[in-house]
Amino acid sequence: MKPIYFCIILLLSVSSWTYAQLRVAKADKLPIEGVYPMEPAFIISTNVFSLTEPDGGPSLALEYRFNLHWSILVEGTAILYDLTENEAGGSNKGYRIRPEARYYFAGKHKTFRGFFGVEASYKQVDFQEYVTLDHENYYERTAYSRRKKMGGGAFKIGFQTFFDKNRRIIFELYGGAGFKYRHTDKKGMPENVYVPRFKNPWRLDEDGLMPNIPMGVKIGYRL
Repeated sequence: MKPIYFCIILLLSVSSWTYAQLRVAKADKLPIEGVYPMEPAFIISTNVFSLTEPDGGPSLALEYRFNLHWSILVEGTAILYDLTENEAGGSNKGYRIRPEARYYFAGKHKTFRGFFGVEASYKQVDFQEYVTLDHENYYERTAYSRRKKMGGGAFKIGFQTFFDKNRRIIFELYGGAGFKYRHTDKKGMPENVYVPRFKNPWRLDEDGLMPNIPMGVKIGYRL
């Protein structure tokens, strides 16, 4: 056999063996078949941040992760109070719903814990607001009921990890950015309302398009 042929055969053999070893090493880093997240599962969780938002209340989310990469979830929040400096007082009542689709990526250690997400959101809240009535010879402050609605969407990035060896107790952290649109019902507004000539450009509680910055810290349990 000519030396050149021998070198070619040797090179191909070494290359094949190296490639096979790399495939085995890569496979060893993948999650084990039948063990989460290789195994499809439901996750129930709550977002701690929903308790500290201006329109606050408890939340509950249900996620179904049906393979290594993809999951869908829906999160609902019961809005029970207002943490802003609302002089009118009273309890805010409403709800928010967030459907979401996620893609989990492998990461450096093939854990499939980091994710990208796309969410839509809708919020409806009934609340009390003060207005100033202009009676020509005097002004009067009064509160009346209003309803605000917000719809929007956002892109998110985060990670989901575990507290225990059995991968049952879930911890999650995420943040995102997008836009939302606010509309407030003014049907119940009293007559003779005094409207200021100049508006504060820095107020974010006016109607119209505004930034949407979803953030969350979740604690959950894999069913």
